[in-house]
Order: sequence, then structure tokens, then C-alpha cells
Amino acid sequence: MKLVVNNKDYNLVIAKSFFKKFKGLMFKKEINENLVFIHCSSVHTFFMRNNIDIIFFDKNKKILELHKDVKKNKIIICKGAYYTVEIKSNLMDSFFIFVFLFHYYLLFQNKQDDYQHH
Repeated sequence: MKLVVNNKDYNLVIAKSFFKKFKGLMFKKEINENLVFIHCSSVHTFFMRNNIDIIFFDKNKKILELHKDVKKNKIIICKGAYYTVEIKSNLMDSFFIFVFLFHYYLLFQNKQDDYQHH
């Protein structure tokens, strides 16, 4: 899903497939998407070319932890996390946008799921 805020495009992608969850943002020369992982309480930054910002949320979408400018070869664990968002490093300065995008995206996904089940 692409949203435009203040004339900037933000691409928010839910990592659904095993491969997308496994690969995440590894090996990317340039990060041009922001990933949401569901049922995820830990991430690693092995094989990352860029630093990233990480936001952990609980099931109620309450922010549990923020990790800014995480360097490669790290493992970050957040007990109780249900959603994890990986974004380009230093975008957390605009992190309120990502919180909005995250909530909006989940709302949109839930509505699509409701339509598909009827």
C-alpha cells in the first residue's frame, strides 16, 4: 500500500509469505519499502546493507519499543510484541507518520478480510 503524506510516498508492505518474512530488508542496496511483520517479536539485521529503525507493537497496537538506527549483525527481541515494523533508518524522526500508516493499513486489511469472508 502506498500513501502520500506531505508530498512523500510511503510504501507499507505486510510480509505475508514465508520468503518475504525470511528475507525482510536483507541485501537491499536501497530501502524503498517499510515492512510489517505479524506474529513477530524479534528481528535480526544479518546481511543488511543499511541500518534500520524498528518499532514493536503489542496486539492492541500499543508501541512497546522503538529502536533507532540499528546496525547490521544485531538481534533485537521484544517480549510481548505482536507486530514489528522495519523502516529505513532515521525515518523514525517522522515516526508518527508510520504509526498512522500502520494503523491505517491494518484497518484497511481488516476491511478487505471482512469482504473476502462474506
